[in-house]
Amino acid sequence: MDYTPADTFMLAKSPYAASDIGSGIIVYPGPYAHYMYRGEVYGPNIPVFDDNSGTPTRFFSRPGERKTPTGRAIQYKTDKNALAGPFWAERMKADHIDDIVREAKNAAGIK
Repeated sequence: MDYTPADTFMLAKSPYAASDIGSGIIVYPGPYAHYMYRGEVYGPNIPVFDDNSGTPTRFFSRPGERKTPTGRAIQYKTDKNALAGPFWAERMKADHIDDIVREAKNAAGIK
């Protein structure tokens, strides 16, 4: 969970309910999980101005409209998860491969 982007921790916690534990497949449901995982802003993005600052406060895309990569990287908040960023599963596996193998051996009864 340390590698998953977290604001409210909904994305980080979502696999517990959506995945078949023990299947080897982790599912991150939700319309934004793919974009967050890839680390690239998809659009078209229509700016929304919630104040008079002249700067968009957020963006949205029309429902049902095909979204494509824009080439801009997502800026992840790291105040709650310092390791938050794209491709979190691959980065976690690279950092913890010895732990993963050890736990798999323990589960299989191999010493």
